[in-house]
Amino acid sequence: MQYNSIMEGYFIKEDSNKYEDFLLKPKNDFVFKKIFGDVKNKDLLISLLNSILSDKVNDVTILNSELPKENIEDKKSVLDVRAVTDAGYHIDIEIQVLRTVSMPERSLYYWSKLYIEQIAVGESYKKLKKTIAINIVDYDCINTNKYHNIFHIMEDETKLKLTEVLEIHFIELRKLKNINTIDKLSQWMNFIKGDSKEVILEMAKVNSDIEKAYDILRTMSQDRETRALYLSREMALHDEATRREEALEEGVEIGRTTLLIKLLKKRFKDFSKDMEEKIKKLPEDKFEVLSLDIFELKTIEDIYKYI
Repeated sequence: MQYNSIMEGYFIKEDSNKYEDFLLKPKNDFVFKKIFGDVKNKDLLISLLNSILSDKVNDVTILNSELPKENIEDKKSVLDVRAVTDAGYHIDIEIQVLRTVSMPERSLYYWSKLYIEQIAVGESYKKLKKTIAINIVDYDCINTNKYHNIFHIMEDETKLKLTEVLEIHFIELRKLKNINTIDKLSQWMNFIKGDSKEVILEMAKVNSDIEKAYDILRTMSQDRETRALYLSREMALHDEATRREEALEEGVEIGRTTLLIKLLKKRFKDFSKDMEEKIKKLPEDKFEVLSLDIFELKTIEDIYKYI
């Protein structure tokens, strides 16, 4: 498979079969799942979880190691990693590079699905085990300076924890400003963030688990089929980001026009449907002038100077 023209940051031009200096991005959810969602690498998942959680994890069972090609190419699919620990805790890890305004609500929704799926109708609530949602996001999400925040259900004044079964983590990669070679969570997040190959190599030097993850990443990066799937996922994510941006711009444009028309209708009782349609079709420069001059209009006839 040949790539003659690829956007910088996605891929590099394929002139040969050698990719010795090229690394896939660990924060790409396809790459993340290939590393931590593979049963052969469950020791790496255990290491990652032990850097995040306060409770010691000795073993895990990965529940969704499959990675169908259609999920990779579907820009709306979620490539999360689900596992059950030796203590019976149900865990969902999602890495998200696209900004989602309702990420806390989304996380709670996915948490609730993972929680209620543990028992069938008629079974005792006692069978429900602690459920943990871990969100690794590549944008600012929580209004704190900390890059790792943990949430439970607590009483407002006494801070008494209602139950141990709910635990939600938010880890924000952009708030990870300093490279800490001592703290294991910082080591793993610097690897996943992948700002540069030099940083990844530095983390590999101080953490043998990250060294193994780096070797896996390097092998993946030199595999032609994996690179093609990675590119498919990167482009799917790019398409989704573009769709969101265009929808936002369209929404802003519709919002501006709607607001202006509402203001004109409030000022002039005989504002016509024909006039409304003409304003909707105004070019940007005339629309801006009309918006600025709206409070200078004396009569409805003054609008005709703009349309």
